[in-house]
Amino acid sequence: ENWKDSRGEAKSSLHVLNPFGLNIQLYKCLAADDVRLTQIRLAGVLSTLQLHVTDKRLDDLMKLALSIPIPGEQDPATPAKTKTTSIQREVKPVVNVSPLDVAVQEAIKSETSEDVFKTPPESPENSGDDIRIQSGEDEEALKLAKAEQTNVAVKFEIGQINVTVSSQDQFGIESPLLEVDLLRLGTQVSVRQYDLTVMANIGDISVKEMIHGIDGVPLELVSTPADLDILAVKFVQADKSHPRFKEAFNLTEKAIDVQFASLKVVLHQEALLNLMEFANSLLPASEEEIQPQQQQEELEGSSDKSQDKTDEEKKALAKKKTQEDEVIEVKVDARLGEFTAVITSMKGDVAHLQMKRTAFF
Repeated sequence: ENWKDSRGEAKSSLHVLNPFGLNIQLYKCLAADDVRLTQIRLAGVLSTLQLHVTDKRLDDLMKLALSIPIPGEQDPATPAKTKTTSIQREVKPVVNVSPLDVAVQEAIKSETSEDVFKTPPESPENSGDDIRIQSGEDEEALKLAKAEQTNVAVKFEIGQINVTVSSQDQFGIESPLLEVDLLRLGTQVSVRQYDLTVMANIGDISVKEMIHGIDGVPLELVSTPADLDILAVKFVQADKSHPRFKEAFNLTEKAIDVQFASLKVVLHQEALLNLMEFANSLLPASEEEIQPQQQQEELEGSSDKSQDKTDEEKKALAKKKTQEDEVIEVKVDARLGEFTAVITSMKGDVAHLQMKRTAFF
């Protein structure tokens, strides 16, 4: 394989990741005192990301990755060298102070303490209170405005991610095995003084198996409707010191909202066995395995430690929580629109499973 010639080509058999274009825009607000404007805005768009890999390439890449030494690892034969640290302490010389110097310093302090400048009282007695009330209202309004100001806003979108996996025989002939497509991926991040908002969405997912389809048509193992976003996730984290923590966030520090539209999964017996065989051929042999008995002992030890709390401690903790303000630490809202699973084989369908409109709180 002539890899030098492939470097100048746009697409070749040696290309695992095809060339792509990335558009990034960065905006910086020049008026830092204007709370209505976003201080930093970052926007990025990646149109298409295509990966094409064979089983031989995957095997070579895994061997290369495993051959790279991890920083921090140490040969057990060589003992670790202990570092000796020296502590240096600064010693200040003792200064002899005469009684005359002490008397002069006390006289200066007494003179300066008597020179107190007092302003005459203002004519209206309530003017000071009015000024303090007005300044307090201005500070509260400014604090609320700064809380609503967006410091950093990030938006990144990917139009399509296409991954194609093929098997290569001894003659170098490639046979398509699996194709995965992800469409309309997006992420938005908004950072303000007292809260953080993160949103992510996936438009469409498609997984196709290329061997066991009918009449040469690829077998769709995973499919979704083309007009809906299959997954939308929103995460909001707010600080309790927010001026509108109760009204805007309902006394919730962390809120997670998950919306799952529709998904269809086809569990084809022969196709899944073929994919499992392909995956097992790529996995390296494990050197050490944990015994089931050891795992059971670790689980029992952790369960014994978790039961150390007495009933009195639990009652005191529950009483303390009821006395405090009802602040919700984590709130999760998950909704499932529709999920369909079909178990089938080359002989025909075996079972169907369908779920609609499921909510988890």
